[in-house]
Amino acid sequence: MAMNKKEHAEMESLREQLRIAKAMRFTDPVLPDVPVPVDCYHHADAVNGYGFNDHTATAYETCSTCVSHSRWGHSGSTTSWAQQGISQYSTRLLALRGLRNAIEKKAARQLADIDEQISREEAQNDPE
Repeated sequence: MAMNKKEHAEMESLREQLRIAKAMRFTDPVLPDVPVPVDCYHHADAVNGYGFNDHTATAYETCSTCVSHSRWGHSGSTTSWAQQGISQYSTRLLALRGLRNAIEKKAARQLADIDEQISREEAQNDPE
């Protein structure tokens, strides 16, 4: 039986609600599994891997020497190098799992802060 527009919209709304509800969970931390390289000072000695940015919610290719690191650009070349070598993830999947864990911790802290503010407001407005 075909659904009308209203039924289809309701079904899509329920699917979205379910998708969001399933996302509200805590995962185990995922740490980088590629350590900072040692004894390499030239960009030719860089080790490739993956990293993430929890502010932009993106995972991307990275590379690191023992004294600098960089993010790979879209053209396959590195963007500017930054000081200090970094630990990296060996796969994009691990980087995405690390990103998810970092964002869920950040969101949980933000929600806890908001809950604390709500509790303070409720205490101030309590007639007793």
